[in-house]
Amino acid sequence: MSRTFDEASAQAMYASSEPVQDEERAAPEEGLEHVTGVTRVASGQGHGQFWFQVASPVVDLNSVVLASIAQLVSGIPDTGTARMQISNVVPRNGGVFFLLNIDSPFDVAFRIGFRVE
Repeated sequence: MSRTFDEASAQAMYASSEPVQDEERAAPEEGLEHVTGVTRVASGQGHGQFWFQVASPVVDLNSVVLASIAQLVSGIPDTGTARMQISNVVPRNGGVFFLLNIDSPFDVAFRIGFRVE
């Protein structure tokens, strides 16, 4: 049985925050005009291991979601002290869950770029 994004989010262990909306379309990639997917970005902050959920109308259960994470320093992607990784990506109807690992004793700002095919 497949669950909706709202049903899944009610049962997930995630950071104490509300789901975020995807912020904007990312800049078009040069030379990739033939790719049919949609690129989005979402940002937040946290530390440790936690689920980060993003509501996005372009995602459904059949979506393929590719993602990367970058630390934000003064609001822009930069090298920082925290080791960061995305351990799992779970598409749902109306959104996507990312299981994040941020190796830091305090909250770190991050941005996730994700492509939905």
